[in-house]
Amino acid sequence: MMPRHFEDDLYSKNSALVEKFSPDNILAFKKPTSPESIVPEEINYEQLGLITRKAKYTWVILSAPWCPDCYAELTSNIKKIDDFRKDSINMVLIYTNYDINNIRKQLFRAQYENRVYILSAKDYSSNESDKINKFTNQVLAHSEKLKKIINPGSVPQNFFISSGKLMKYKSGGRIDADSVIYYFK
Repeated sequence: MMPRHFEDDLYSKNSALVEKFSPDNILAFKKPTSPESIVPEEINYEQLGLITRKAKYTWVILSAPWCPDCYAELTSNIKKIDDFRKDSINMVLIYTNYDINNIRKQLFRAQYENRVYILSAKDYSSNESDKINKFTNQVLAHSEKLKKIINPGSVPQNFFISSGKLMKYKSGGRIDADSVIYYFK
């Protein structure tokens, strides 16, 4: 799905509600007590590398709060997070814009307990499509098999990374939670 927020991703209005990336407690889980207790962190590709090297498998979901497919994928897969952990899979959710109020409401409603990230406007752009394309190109550039964006500027995008190396990439459409482990093979 293509972004709705082409020129203004709410960075100037909501950037104070976002923390800087911290490598401490990368894989920590915290049950939200209110929407306001969910505090996203800004992230870039290098920081994502720190996360993907800490887990055997990392499923990175590039999402947007305005995307119904993204929310449906998230809510259906949240129920499987414990199963993912048993299979050594860490799920990393990265949003494309700074619509913090919507992000908080969605994640609280879904009872999402993992850390949540937002692509840094300073590192990428305040234009949401540019952010998506630049980030995706960074991830794909480090793969021997995958070098091009299939659906530029679209979400959801799913990256399946094993010990820091991209295994598979899927742009658009939902991922069935029961098939996630097969993306790493």
